[in-house]
Amino acid sequence: MKRLSTTSLLLLFTLFFKHLNAQEFLEFTALKAEGYGVWAHQFGHNIPINVCGLDVAYARLVSADQAPAPYTGTAAMHLVAGGNGFLNFKAALANNGYTIDQVKMKFTEMGLGPDQAPNDWFVSDDTETRMYRGGNLTFTLDGHDMASAATPDLRLVIDYNALGNCGDDEIFGHSMYAAPADASAGSPAGVQAVAAAFLQDIGNRGIKFDFYGMQPAGQGATGAVFEATSGKVTLGPVFNNIFQAQSITNGMPNQCILANVSANSTGSGDWIHIQHAGDLVCSILDSENMGLIDASIYINTNNVRVTTDGVEYFDRNFEISVAQQPAGTVRVRIYFKVSEWEAFLAANDNDGNDITQISQAKVTKFSGVACSSAVNSNGGTLLDVLEWGTSNDGNTYYIDVEVNSFSAFFLHGGNSTILPVELVYFSADYDKNAVSLKWMTAYEQENDRFEIERSMDGFRFEKIGARKGAGTREGWQHYQFVDQKTQPGLTYYYRLRQIDFDGTYEYSGVATVKTPGGIKYDFYPNPVQDMLRVNIPEEVSLPVKVELLNNLGRRVFYQAIEDYGQHEFSASYLPPGIYEVIFTDENRRIPSGMLVKQD
Repeated sequence: MKRLSTTSLLLLFTLFFKHLNAQEFLEFTALKAEGYGVWAHQFGHNIPINVCGLDVAYARLVSADQAPAPYTGTAAMHLVAGGNGFLNFKAALANNGYTIDQVKMKFTEMGLGPDQAPNDWFVSDDTETRMYRGGNLTFTLDGHDMASAATPDLRLVIDYNALGNCGDDEIFGHSMYAAPADASAGSPAGVQAVAAAFLQDIGNRGIKFDFYGMQPAGQGATGAVFEATSGKVTLGPVFNNIFQAQSITNGMPNQCILANVSANSTGSGDWIHIQHAGDLVCSILDSENMGLIDASIYINTNNVRVTTDGVEYFDRNFEISVAQQPAGTVRVRIYFKVSEWEAFLAANDNDGNDITQISQAKVTKFSGVACSSAVNSNGGTLLDVLEWGTSNDGNTYYIDVEVNSFSAFFLHGGNSTILPVELVYFSADYDKNAVSLKWMTAYEQENDRFEIERSMDGFRFEKIGARKGAGTREGWQHYQFVDQKTQPGLTYYYRLRQIDFDGTYEYSGVATVKTPGGIKYDFYPNPVQDMLRVNIPEEVSLPVKVELLNNLGRRVFYQAIEDYGQHEFSASYLPPGIYEVIFTDENRRIPSGMLVKQD
């Protein structure tokens, strides 16, 4: 069994805490001598990455005090001295004769739900994200209940650093927010006083959890225990009355509508909500006085929309207006349906703008732009996602961003704002032993330069040159670049990386060209079931390396061949699917086609 339990759990908690800033927090740990922090058990889905042997994910998590014998620990995680804030809590501990390491954190069982992708887990490159839900979290003091809450959703991100090596994985964890309540009734008076101080420090802000590291500490027939080496309990920005289970608006299909319930910003420090017909549109953290806030929304029900330069964007976009623009930054929460996210994923077309995780999403804000059915402006501001989560019923996602002004908001993939440059065309043509790249723009705004990137496989690109941009200019602009470092018989992939003066960037689509001539490697049969045969021609230099890559770009077969002619290899162990075949000699790496594996 792969140490996915280690990886998954650690990843869940690391991701849970990865977004920490210099906030108010309490540190925690779990010492091996006191019992382990977490027990992962009950096998779930097969890991869709061939890492090392039988790769099966754990489907359940529970604090180790509830683990089955002989792994049952006497404690789960406990708090330790350190951290900022929580001054009332720390003072109450001292005043009532307790120490902070007498405070334990325990949680009942959490699971992966129906254990289905992409809502319960998904894979991107060499990482797997897993989402555990359910259960209750309890803080105890000297063995007595102090405070409790529903356990917030936990997300583990497992980074499989080296395929085939089970010992070098990294796990990161991040949770949503929890709102603890007093659970000290019936406990000693001192515990009740500490509980009151603890909840006073939390106030309406809520708490989340970050784990920096989990170490495996034992293996059983159905699971494994882990020792939490370190982590934090962190106060949130504001927790009270944020979105939990309320439905979000369906709007009017393919029309901009103005929400019929506005909000009045007074700098209260609470979340305020814009609604339409009783359903949520968006939420704003009321951190300063902005007066009346209105919002409009457009919901696209046709095919996923795409900009002129190939960037897909979400079916739901917003316009938010305030009576007075903020003096500082303001946190905004935008909602969208799981079905809209799934439609966006289905529109991925293997260009440089595709994303597979909500945390990769971007928001472009356009100043002075009204609600519209499509992106119709240039030069927006790119916003990163601060937090994201799901509703209790699993039908809605939300993301948080910070803004310093309000206008139109579009959610999309890629790594840059939408449409800083309008690219009319981009072409690649073979001419006189070189590849000529040509492109033309119709509009440029704050365009510093184009970097030209080349790939031999369509996945891994490297910079081979650059051309100066036109800054801000309307009208046709023509560009050309000649790649003279090509070889015969190969396929080359090219793309442009357009970079603004502020460093934001976006990618063009990919242009492909195959150079004539060259050496041909043969592999057969295709499709294959058992034995794969490859032929090494005498024109090449030995050794020749043969690789098979799966549809995620991961290498699943590798062999160095030291002589010419036909060679056989077993393909029976490969799962059914499509694999890219790549040959590499001392001079070049040659993608040679696709191999179909059948049962």
